[in-house]
Amino acid sequence: MRTVAVLFCVLSSLALYAAETSLGVFVGEERVGAAKLKQTRAADGGVISQIELRMNAGGSEVTVLQINEYAADGTPRRKYSKQTSAAGVEVRVVTFRGATATLIIEKGGSTTTRSFSAPAGAEIRARSELWFRTIQPKAGDTETYYRFELNTMTWQKTVVKYEGKKALHVGGKEMSCHVVSVNEMKSYLDDEGLPVRIEVGPMVMVREG
Repeated sequence: MRTVAVLFCVLSSLALYAAETSLGVFVGEERVGAAKLKQTRAADGGVISQIELRMNAGGSEVTVLQINEYAADGTPRRKYSKQTSAAGVEVRVVTFRGATATLIIEKGGSTTTRSFSAPAGAEIRARSELWFRTIQPKAGDTETYYRFELNTMTWQKTVVKYEGKKALHVGGKEMSCHVVSVNEMKSYLDDEGLPVRIEVGPMVMVREG
């Protein structure tokens, strides 16, 4: 289940354009799951990303659907997750009012609501979520902000750096990718900001098709 938790955080980023891709999920040489990711830009310049992840964990399948919505300046609007496993279904929805995240959890027929305030003076705008879509960063650009993580129910300090472009071989062909590091994760993105490859610890996600 740790693998699912890590990926849940990772695949923690609709009118004008839509782009989507599929990724295989590997731990070492073993293929342990697949993910579908769709990103859409709203008419007001905001961004909505949708991720559906299917994993084999402990001999049973786990499915996670996560949707993140950001305003045109990177301010978080809403996060939604639905996790289905042998243990049942759990839905988490968080909405943001200023620097306060209000989380609703539905599980086993019961509902709980909790609020979490970001650290005093913290920057919560995730402008890097708009990189390669409405913002074109320059190599070396770095952004630091606090992101509310649905899985841990905490505000996490997040450091994002654009390292520039690098050639990557995928599916027998060479692609020029944007390299972005987020804390301990490294992503290789196309010009639309969609992942071609994601590396985090022993896990690798690679574009398929």
